[in-house]
Amino acid sequence: MSTAIVLFGATGDLAKKKLLPALHDLKLKQDVLVVGVGRSMDAAQFKEFLRQSLTHKKECAKFSEEIGYVHGDTNDDATYRKIRDATSGAKNILFYLAMPPEQFAVVADKLKSNGLAEETSGWRRIMIEKPLGSDGASARQINGQLTKSFRESQIFRVDHYLGKELVQNILVLRLTNDLIQYIYNNEHVDHVQITAVETQGIENRGRYYDGAGALKDMVQSHLLQLLSLVAMGVPKSDSADDIRDEKVQVIKALDAEKTELVRGQYKGYLQEPHVSPDSQTETFVALRTFINTPRWRHVPFYIRTGKKTHASYVEINIVLRTLPCTIYCDEKDVLPNRIIIRIQPQESISIQFNTKLPGRTGIKPVVMSFPHDKEGPTSPRAYEYLIEDAIKGDATLFTRWDEVEASWKFIDSLKKGGLHAYEPGSRGPELCEKLISSDGKSWIG
Repeated sequence: MSTAIVLFGATGDLAKKKLLPALHDLKLKQDVLVVGVGRSMDAAQFKEFLRQSLTHKKECAKFSEEIGYVHGDTNDDATYRKIRDATSGAKNILFYLAMPPEQFAVVADKLKSNGLAEETSGWRRIMIEKPLGSDGASARQINGQLTKSFRESQIFRVDHYLGKELVQNILVLRLTNDLIQYIYNNEHVDHVQITAVETQGIENRGRYYDGAGALKDMVQSHLLQLLSLVAMGVPKSDSADDIRDEKVQVIKALDAEKTELVRGQYKGYLQEPHVSPDSQTETFVALRTFINTPRWRHVPFYIRTGKKTHASYVEINIVLRTLPCTIYCDEKDVLPNRIIIRIQPQESISIQFNTKLPGRTGIKPVVMSFPHDKEGPTSPRAYEYLIEDAIKGDATLFTRWDEVEASWKFIDSLKKGGLHAYEPGSRGPELCEKLISSDGKSWIG
């Protein structure tokens, strides 16, 4: 086999729910060697764990027999000698680190010191999961440690939102349709809303979540990535670096001084397992920001994300300016046109416009929709796409270090303010509504 995929953290929750099913599907299409690495299970236990994670897959038995497994501690050189033996027949190796970021440096260093990072024949690449640090300083420290063992071109930083096909469709929608490209600027766009909310709470993630919160868990990574795709300029080409150059420019142009932030915490959060009883961690964030570029100057961008809210969905709304009134000035139901990108659930691209009511006088807004794939943004297929791209060396859907650094700089510079309680099942704190209503606008959905 020419390519091996070594999955660190193979016995973890992410591996069970997403990565192992994705690798199963990938192996049906490509002749790759898959080797799991774990400390908490021996080989027999891992085989049972694997069967549990693949119960819905038709060829799970075959995959279970073909996948390799290394039982060992990632701090122990003996583990890496076993990995070297298990992958000895592979020309290329992709290392996937599905583990906490504080372990990245140790694994990267051990891979290098044991000769597994050397590209004497074929390539060596490393995929790492978010979050990369808890602030700009810790992110720089982790990245500095990683780059001692791997070059930037070898590092593939995963944001699973970018693996979703509909997210990838944002650029196609923007850049191949003259109807949209012509109006895609501050002359025609009134404002943009990016919403990612869910009815669930933090479930069993208290240890991680209480140290992160909505701002770091969602905004710094996923939602700034969506914002950069929505707002980026036209790249020079479709190359990974040209596209990422434009995304970085958007994040660097965010105006932290003019950004207004509302933080909330759902009632009952302090009683969640593994949450500090006096925690000031936010479970809800709403913010208004501006992008200092000619295309978007003076256009507000609103971001809203939270747990235990009124609904579960991820959606982008690009709201167009209302034209001066002509002959339908008395019609109350005329609404601004919108371009709607629904990422989850019931993924679709839609346009809202106004039309006459059938058979009678009056106007109502209607939505013309193009339905898309029905899988969510963290579906195994999204991970399968990302792993395939890493194997091909296509870094378009991965975040470059300067993107990560710029996003942390923006987040770190925000004035956090106080924490406002909200009822589970509500739309968040009251100040969230005031944030947008003070501009004469309202949240959509």
